[in-house]
Amino acid sequence: MLRTVLSLLIFLIVAVWLGIQLSQDPGQAFFSWHDTSVEMPLWFALVSLLFILFFTWQAARLFCALPHTLYRLKNWRHERQTHQSHKKLSDGLLNLLTLRFQKAERQLNAAADLSDLRPIRYLSLAYTAHRLRDIKQRDAALALAGDTLPTRLLQADFLLDERRPDQVILLLEPHRKEPAALLRLQKAYRRLEQWESLILLIPLLRKAKLLNDEKATHLELKTARAWLATTDTAEKLQTLWQRFPRALQKNSRLVRTYAMQLMHHQASPVVIASVITRALSRDFNSGLVRLYGKLESTDPKKQLALAEKWLKTHPGNPALLLTLGQFAIRCRLWGKARGYLNDCLELGGKEPGAHTLLGWLDEQAGDHRGALIQYREGLLGITEKNEAEV
Repeated sequence: MLRTVLSLLIFLIVAVWLGIQLSQDPGQAFFSWHDTSVEMPLWFALVSLLFILFFTWQAARLFCALPHTLYRLKNWRHERQTHQSHKKLSDGLLNLLTLRFQKAERQLNAAADLSDLRPIRYLSLAYTAHRLRDIKQRDAALALAGDTLPTRLLQADFLLDERRPDQVILLLEPHRKEPAALLRLQKAYRRLEQWESLILLIPLLRKAKLLNDEKATHLELKTARAWLATTDTAEKLQTLWQRFPRALQKNSRLVRTYAMQLMHHQASPVVIASVITRALSRDFNSGLVRLYGKLESTDPKKQLALAEKWLKTHPGNPALLLTLGQFAIRCRLWGKARGYLNDCLELGGKEPGAHTLLGWLDEQAGDHRGALIQYREGLLGITEKNEAEV
């Protein structure tokens, strides 16, 4: 501040002194060039010189700043274009989310092809074109988006919509470790009924935390059952069972499905009995016990003895008592059969199978009225069971 005041003071002193000198002796300035001459007061010549020097200096400054000015202008235009492109892309994505596909397509097409926005723009444009069924523009947008994992994932979704799961597998097999790819491969394997590949995929889905233990187990069982249903002979069924992981082979529900398939394909009763009894030794399951009761063997006395042995460790089990009643009937032990079936009804309520067998026993004994009552109770039990399931 002090320096500025001193500078102004010196300037005023010099200006006053110069003004006094010029008023006393203004002087003359004479310029000549060939035949032309100009004469003017000295002070005017000095002022003109200062103006010329000032304008020359300003012109030099402008000339030196011109490249920087042009650069700033170019940068401003680029930023403005980027801003407009971002806005169009943003508006296009918002319209895409609100299912306004035609408007979204116009805005995404109008967005500038900026390198940082190219994948988002073209993938969004491809999805919009797919929803509008513009396959040509969709494929062109996918090609411009580049061969990246997001591009392949979106393309896989399109292929699944077009029911081409085989192409999805070819597309995403190299990316089996990617969670998003695993979900799409799961859908493709299920549609192609490639149950073995799906079972091998489940541990990866569990590891990627896409399935919790409960859902993974449910999917394994569902897949294994579907795989078992694809076999057409007992020999193929047994070969397939050996390929299952041990954890699945120990699952009681799957063992029951396996045993039922063996019975459907008329496998050896010895083989079926071995499958069921091994499973029951690990996990005493009522469903398997009931299935074992339906298995007709050449040695029902052996089956009855084994079931009575189970009764010592599992007393009061209605399914086991029903099975014992079935074996006793096959052994023609009518009194023992009736006793087991009555115990089953006392412990298990309205057991349709027990009522049906008691009705048969009454019919064999000539008690037709008692048989009708038992059959009626059996039908009521079946009706109540079906209503409860519904």
